[in-house]
Amino acid sequence: GYWLNHVYVQELRHSRQGTKYHGRIKLSDKDEEEKLIEVLQAFMRGDSDLEWDVSDEWNEVIPESAVNWLKDYVPKLAGVLSEDVLEKTREVIRGSMMTGSTLQERMKALRESSDVLQRMTDARIETIARTEITRADSMGRLIEMKGNDDVIGVEFSAIMDDRTTEMCAERHGLVMRLDDPRLPENTPPIHPRCRSMLLSLTVYDYPDGVLTSHEFDEVHSGIQRETDIEEFRKILDSDYMSMSGAMSGAWTDKNDPNDEKRNAHAERYYEELRRSKPEYIVKKLSEHSGISVKSAQKVYEHVFINKYELDEGIQRFDPSYDMAQSFQRLLEGKGIQEHDIILIYHERLEYELMNRYRKDARTAHDLTCRKYTYQSALERWKQEKGY
Repeated sequence: GYWLNHVYVQELRHSRQGTKYHGRIKLSDKDEEEKLIEVLQAFMRGDSDLEWDVSDEWNEVIPESAVNWLKDYVPKLAGVLSEDVLEKTREVIRGSMMTGSTLQERMKALRESSDVLQRMTDARIETIARTEITRADSMGRLIEMKGNDDVIGVEFSAIMDDRTTEMCAERHGLVMRLDDPRLPENTPPIHPRCRSMLLSLTVYDYPDGVLTSHEFDEVHSGIQRETDIEEFRKILDSDYMSMSGAMSGAWTDKNDPNDEKRNAHAERYYEELRRSKPEYIVKKLSEHSGISVKSAQKVYEHVFINKYELDEGIQRFDPSYDMAQSFQRLLEGKGIQEHDIILIYHERLEYELMNRYRKDARTAHDLTCRKYTYQSALERWKQEKGY
């Protein structure tokens, strides 16, 4: 995992320098594990097609952020109250990162570190060895991601085999931005012996921003300790990095004069919501806007599903970047603005005029604007923000 992270960092470095890079690891469809081993062996021998000086010294890939985080963190092991034992556990985990020791070497070092650990079963020792190294690695990864402007999100990656737990399997492929409030509860280890990890998503792979897949929102809760979730939150809430992602202000007339990026983002976001579970979208819209579930259902259908007789023929409404931003905030319940709420009431009334009173789209829109003027509220907000 650390070697792969090293390759990834080099890739970003070459991208920023504008040099051509041929070392990107792409796994084949045939046998991913076999291919990965083959690539890493070539990498460590130094005969791969990587374009920088390859060193097989471990200090090239020591996860410094994870090691540094461990300096201030003491593992909290069930049934172990002795601070001395917990401190020794931390040093063993930290030492294994510094030396690149195997799982068996780590287990042996843990057992020999104290009489308390020596009396534990092999299964318990293995659980500690696996879980604590995963936790430190995840913390380190988050710190590195937050300090890297190229990283805009993460993807939950589980090892899919006959030992994969249900809670990891159902999260496999979950995409989240770094400002996603659900990230702490979905950062490995989400259970003892968890083998999952978070993969970085960059602006190079996602130039239009990262969209959250809402189909994953009903996954089972993990078995994380609240203390560890708080550790994740501390990292994510810290001030040494601010995320823009796909939030409001990401694109303006200055950096997107022809609306190309904004239109592409809106189309992708609208399609994402159409592919998501309607009941989830409706539930969140109702909760965060204050309208009834029945009304939220009508708003969702009106904006994203229904087709009407428009100037261009029978079709859905065109996606709007500003509306996509508003719905994004409303679904997440974060940073909701006045014009976001006005939008909901506007679409609710417009739905009634078009579906109940059979008004055409233009007439319904004009009548609705007499009471709920989304565009005016939006423009005031943009002026205040300097967009």
